[in-house]
Amino acid sequence: MPGELPAYFVPTARKVVTLFADTQYEEIEATSSGVRLTATELRTAVENCGRTVSATVLIDQVTAVKVDGRDDRRSVVVPLCTIEEALSDLTLSLPLTARDQDCITIEIDDLHVAVSVSRVGSR
Repeated sequence: MPGELPAYFVPTARKVVTLFADTQYEEIEATSSGVRLTATELRTAVENCGRTVSATVLIDQVTAVKVDGRDDRRSVVVPLCTIEEALSDLTLSLPLTARDQDCITIEIDDLHVAVSVSRVGSR
């Protein structure tokens, strides 16, 4: 069940979003040790969405789920704000692992646009 992001993960989540807003994709790749997505893939994803990510993080909108029941690892979903839309339909999937409260490792699982699906009557 999704829950709040523990306070010691918040600065790391904010830093990653700030790096996106500053288009520092190479630094994101280096920080995540290139796990899953490269700087080029991140840049392309942001450019393809046609919006400008802002550094605003709405912590109350962030969801976090323990991974394998571990207190030190969370699968985090960060809804991103953009200059064009404020809170947008872009989300960042960001696994975080605490080595200790001052050392958090990150991975970038995905940057995607949420899709709203509605069911239109049955036939």
